[in-house]
Amino acid sequence: MILLPVAVVAVAVLAGGYWVLMSPHSQVLGPVPYRGAPHRRLVALTFDDGPNEPYTSQILDCLDRWHVRATFFQVGRCVQRYPQTTARIAAAGHVVGNHSLTHRFHSYLVPDRIEREVRQTQEILRQRLGRIPALYRSPWLWRHPGLLRMLRSHRLTPVSGDFGHALIFPVENPVVTGDRQHDIVDEEK
Repeated sequence: MILLPVAVVAVAVLAGGYWVLMSPHSQVLGPVPYRGAPHRRLVALTFDDGPNEPYTSQILDCLDRWHVRATFFQVGRCVQRYPQTTARIAAAGHVVGNHSLTHRFHSYLVPDRIEREVRQTQEILRQRLGRIPALYRSPWLWRHPGLLRMLRSHRLTPVSGDFGHALIFPVENPVVTGDRQHDIVDEEK
């Protein structure tokens, strides 16, 4: 019978640790923006982990068709693989942010390694774009006090966000409304 209370405590500790270190909403370790002011009717569209072809170009074509701007958090190795795609993103007026060099989880457990990844990706993006990104989104939204201090020392603003997946639905005039992610209504109905 003692195993049940121990298991409950263990689950609670793990859930709490996950929330502090990886929840897009956690502000326990310091400010990490994840949403704008509730009174503003604004959506920040972000894409992570690229560029990955042909998908990033397909996304860019769609955004261009609808005259929508977004933020693309880029992985340094992917930028090296598809530099022309990163150049296209910037030329189209989208924001480019740093999303690490390799996107490997174990890199974020060693402070020197994550700093090296951030620094190298900043340099790769500077070489490709002629400017240094001001935004950083950690893979898996991982954070810890040392990471946030290191980002501040490199003049990077950490950005969080909610995970989402592509939703395809036939709405002619979509309007984003409400306070929750994915609140979409069809004006025709």
